[in-house]
Amino acid sequence: MANRTKLTPKKRKTFLEALSYNGNVTESAKAAGITRACAYIWREKHPDFAEDWEAAHEAAVDRLEAEAWKRATEGTSKPVYQQGQLVGHIQQYSDTLLIFLMKGHNPERYKDRAQVDIMGKIEIDDAKAQLGELLGGTEV
Repeated sequence: MANRTKLTPKKRKTFLEALSYNGNVTESAKAAGITRACAYIWREKHPDFAEDWEAAHEAAVDRLEAEAWKRATEGTSKPVYQQGQLVGHIQQYSDTLLIFLMKGHNPERYKDRAQVDIMGKIEIDDAKAQLGELLGGTEV
């Protein structure tokens, strides 16, 4: 294996730290000075690296969730301008993020529901005839 693709402690650490921060394999590979393909080869060949990869990915997802939670519940400060002048700030919250968090943390309670009730009886011969008419008189 070429030195560039060898799993060294430094490259491993750099990749995993970047992955835990950004959740992006390509960017993490760049930070470690390797290719994306090399990272996937390491993951396939080194089970301990694969485990650490999953943990790093989970850390990145946790960061995203924490930020979503913050934006949904604490909001973000947005500047307000009047006639080109900054006159203050308003706190904006994300209802969309709040909905996603609620669905994610309690899917049974907040899942989207659809119900379809089919009533009646379909006669096969009638359905074939109607389908044939729709197809321009073709026999079905």
